[in-house]
Amino acid sequence: MAIQVHCPSCGVLVQAPDDAAGKIGKCPKCEHKFKIEQPAPAMPMSPPAGAPGAAPPSPPAQGFGAAPPPPAQAYVPPGMYAPPAPRPTSGLAIASLVLSLLCVTSPLGLILGIAALVRINRSRGQMNGQGLAIAGIVLSCVTLLFIVSIIAAIAIPNLLRSRTAANESTAIGTLKTIATQEAIFRQQAEVDQNGNGAGEYGLLGELAGEIALRPSTARLANPAYISQQFRTGGNHGNGVAQKSGYLFKLYLSNATSGNLEAVGDDRSLGGDTTTGGPAASAQAIPPQESGFALYAWPTEFGSTGTRAFFINEIGEVYTTKMEHAKYYGTAAMPAADAAYVKGGRAFASRISSGRTVGNDGNRWSPAWSY
Repeated sequence: MAIQVHCPSCGVLVQAPDDAAGKIGKCPKCEHKFKIEQPAPAMPMSPPAGAPGAAPPSPPAQGFGAAPPPPAQAYVPPGMYAPPAPRPTSGLAIASLVLSLLCVTSPLGLILGIAALVRINRSRGQMNGQGLAIAGIVLSCVTLLFIVSIIAAIAIPNLLRSRTAANESTAIGTLKTIATQEAIFRQQAEVDQNGNGAGEYGLLGELAGEIALRPSTARLANPAYISQQFRTGGNHGNGVAQKSGYLFKLYLSNATSGNLEAVGDDRSLGGDTTTGGPAASAQAIPPQESGFALYAWPTEFGSTGTRAFFINEIGEVYTTKMEHAKYYGTAAMPAADAAYVKGGRAFASRISSGRTVGNDGNRWSPAWSY
């Protein structure tokens, strides 16, 4: 009768001839070598309860000192392998789950989780830990998103502030450049409506060579005094030019005998590329010879700029934080007298300062003071 023994390494039931007792045999599955022992005679193993041919369970022993029932043993029909050994859990999956919980190591946890999934899939069912690896990947992604959101919350405002500061710096430099070119334009008497040789200040479109010079001429400034980027008939077509997140508008006097406070801009005073604007009245020419008012304000308040700026013939840039009146885009533009002290009018009064309030309710101060 054949000897039936279990391999001490993998648990496989091995059958050996009866004369192999005491000899060294080799497991046909794992090739482990072990000594074949002749098993002691034993009662045949009964099938599990409920299986065909199984005897009804005997009642448990009663009374003091009764021996406990023997432990249940798995029924292994002859010729069948014993249950396989437990599958190991992937160490990478465990490491991925642990590292995913820490902000600093979450990227490494994501990498290890992916590597663990690949290794588990390649093991063809010989390795556990797929759930741990997936949990590590998910937690690592959540942690990384949390880190990215914190970085974005810090970086985006700083980027907006940098962009705003750059736009405001450009606006200040642009105002100074235009004021310098206005002085040259007037000195060259490009526009001299009363023929006295003094010359008047020009409109933005005239300085940019966009519209013909006043009054009623077909002559363009050539070369132009400022960039054609300040063509006022372009994107907005209402006497407003745009550059680097800021809008620009220039005012000149348009006074008459009946209204000494009247003002005009490119749209009302200028012509087109072939015909200059109308001649100014006798009351408007002296103020046009002595001054202009140029404003710059953000296209979008807060995102492209938080301050408005002003310059006139004096050449000093003033600014306001717009604590009262907000200027943005073409929906809210400063009036010609906005920066002049409250109660005064454009071209005929002093500019507001930090200790006074302008006609718009804002406090205007020299830009260098910020």
